[in-house]
Amino acid sequence: LVPQIRFYPFFDAPDFAPPELGFGLKVNAQISDYWTDTMKLGLHPNATDGFDFNFDLPQGPQLFPGLSALWIAGTDTTVTERDLWSEYKSPFVGETQFKTWNFRYDAGHTEPVTFSFETEGMATGWQIRLDLDGATHYIEASGTAFVWTPPAVGIYDGTIRVSNYQVPASDLVAAPITALKAWPNPFN
Repeated sequence: LVPQIRFYPFFDAPDFAPPELGFGLKVNAQISDYWTDTMKLGLHPNATDGFDFNFDLPQGPQLFPGLSALWIAGTDTTVTERDLWSEYKSPFVGETQFKTWNFRYDAGHTEPVTFSFETEGMATGWQIRLDLDGATHYIEASGTAFVWTPPAVGIYDGTIRVSNYQVPASDLVAAPITALKAWPNPFN
């Protein structure tokens, strides 16, 4: 008896339509006209806030070391330490919630970098905030972009915060500390 394995790549199968994406954000980091790196993040009904092997895809190897690289920083120590190209989390279930993604940008140069964004499924009243190198940028819709110049060659940490509500400008400023007393010092 000789077993035979037959492969029919064009075999008809029932259509499978995955659930629609709840929210998606594609972040592009472009240097001049010759290099763009991308990462994707979002909310999906079948995703969890942990690692999901079918949504959270690992970052591939850097094709051209020394140019630049953009990736979502791996934070789930129980499943993977790998950095991710895409990460999807569970959707919002309350009225005022937010989700945060940590990312890294490896600047192999000090040329200006254009960050551009493509959104999908962003509801009215949502807010997207990107913090990078001490500066805050707000993404209002697809096509939003800003230019950032790395001060030096190196790896920079940033965060992207997506909320299903608007944060007023007055809430972004910390309240002054008025009850601080330094004298008498109880440790002397």
